[in-house]
Amino acid sequence: MQGEAGDVYNLASGQAWSVQDVLEMLLSYSRVEIRVEQDPARCRPVDAPVVYGSAEKFRQRTGWEPQISFERTLRDTLDYWRTQVEEGKAGVRDRP
Repeated sequence: MQGEAGDVYNLASGQAWSVQDVLEMLLSYSRVEIRVEQDPARCRPVDAPVVYGSAEKFRQRTGWEPQISFERTLRDTLDYWRTQVEEGKAGVRDRP
């Protein structure tokens, strides 16, 4: 089985993660203490309470199943950017 050329597919676990969950995961991976402050002016009361991706169409066509956890993906992404910053490749500038 395979997908159709030109068709659109989502690759996702089908599990929803809240922004709070993701924030807590990232904070647990931090090497320094981070204080989080919520800015009420930036909160949007009209956001959908739950949003998640479904890979069912792709699964049906290809038999694909996710093998890498979201937590691992998040940690790997953080590690990648840590390396980019350490090597001066991230375009990070000092702030006044």
